[in-house]
Amino acid sequence: MKNAFGRFSRYFRRKPKPDKKPATRQKNTSRVRRSPFTPPAPPQPQPERSSNMNIEYRDQLDQHGRHTPRRIILHHTNGYFESSIEYLAKVGYGYHYLIDFDGKIVRCVPPDQLCYHAKNHNTGSIGIAFNGDTNTGELRPDGPALTEHEVLAASTLIRELRRTFEIKEIRTHAEVDPKRKQDISPAAKKQILDALDA
Repeated sequence: MKNAFGRFSRYFRRKPKPDKKPATRQKNTSRVRRSPFTPPAPPQPQPERSSNMNIEYRDQLDQHGRHTPRRIILHHTNGYFESSIEYLAKVGYGYHYLIDFDGKIVRCVPPDQLCYHAKNHNTGSIGIAFNGDTNTGELRPDGPALTEHEVLAASTLIRELRRTFEIKEIRTHAEVDPKRKQDISPAAKKQILDALDA
């Protein structure tokens, strides 16, 4: 039997299986998949694109997130126009808009984006600043009062912002933070409100 089994043992040997390589799928590079966690940003509102305004865009995008504007807070810079823009951008603060003596407007931050300009009152507010000190007249060409160009630019800008957002109030930095701030002067605010009512 041993010899007989040995005769036929070659038929009972297991044949080695051939090595199978895993199939490789080729990546489809014809389309780019968008991550579900990064939806496309909504279009930016451009409420101030008016033919009556001399405006320059220097947008600093997505610094502090987004918000829904409900109020406007008025400021003055206590400094020169260009140096104020550069300094505030470096330290992470700023205004949405700055208005120069000649009525030129510089938009530093889109109005629907959060900007640090009024402590504890940044969310929901748009910051608009004027050049120089409206209380003492320092760094201003004609004293504390706003120039006609500034009043026209500010009133036109505010009307456009009101058309785009539900702006419920216009306040000064001194009104929202009276213990620390004195800008802008009550007289300067009155000039703007009178122009808006005209």
